[in-house]
Amino acid sequence: MTSRVLLLALMLTGAAAPQPDAPVKESAGRPVILIVHGRGFLSRDSAAFRRKALHALREGAFRASGDSLLDDDDVRLVWYADLMAARRGARSVMLCDGPADTADVGLSPGFLLRSLALVASELVDAGATDSVADDARDLAGDLRFVGDPSMRCDAEGRVANALSRAHREGRPVILVAHSLGAFVTWGYLRHPSFLDERDVVEIQRLVTVGSLVGNAELRELLFSDTAAVSLPRGVRSWINAVNADDPFAWRLTATDATSGQARALRGIDDVVTGSADEPAHDLRGYLRDAGTARAIVGAWCDAADARRRFAGCLALARR
Repeated sequence: MTSRVLLLALMLTGAAAPQPDAPVKESAGRPVILIVHGRGFLSRDSAAFRRKALHALREGAFRASGDSLLDDDDVRLVWYADLMAARRGARSVMLCDGPADTADVGLSPGFLLRSLALVASELVDAGATDSVADDARDLAGDLRFVGDPSMRCDAEGRVANALSRAHREGRPVILVAHSLGAFVTWGYLRHPSFLDERDVVEIQRLVTVGSLVGNAELRELLFSDTAAVSLPRGVRSWINAVNADDPFAWRLTATDATSGQARALRGIDDVVTGSADEPAHDLRGYLRDAGTARAIVGAWCDAADARRRFAGCLALARR
């Protein structure tokens, strides 16, 4: 089983600078959807990808409610891919340090995996040719994410910053995290140094898609995290979307071996998505799915100010 988890970890790791904060608009009270992207984005353009994600989610919302519902400013991208560049310079290590990050040293499987990932990232970078440069940079960046705790800390800081901005604007938050971004989000939510009681930003709903957070052995390897999954502090509900054909999507509510029934977790549910035209792990395929879109847009509707109720939200509630 351990060899399978190691293989999954290496497969999982297999660009544009973040956009500056826009001026505050007249949108206080209107919920905002924050999307934390997945792996392989070091060579992507953040603005172009955000537009594609918004378009896909509007398609999903239309399938779920008969109304695309969302305006351009209702969806923001939490971008951390630029942090994965080689030799990026000094990294922040001050916010995420804690017992869980320093517990496994020496010859533990987690320590060996992270050390191997760092060495492999440099080898991939050094051996890249022009014809495969973008793919090689993406792979090297993903390996660097696994091997460098300070990089993960900086990525978690991007989530913290996006949540803080929404809080300052008075906008309720629906947080969507895909693939590697689900690990970034989970890492942020489990770090008590980030979550001082005075600074907790309430998340109306966390939606993970194509996520391996449900794999306990992989969480232990990457984060030295041996605790059972539970609803994080500050999160009101958590929906985990799983495409049955997606090898990187794991359920959170495990099936009991004796009864065959799903083990209930307070505030957490799995949703199985339908097939899509895109590859099973692709974020846009998840967002276009009516079930995933309902989980996201339904929470967006529930969080909307009563005076801002939209016809599509009312239609969604009736379905």
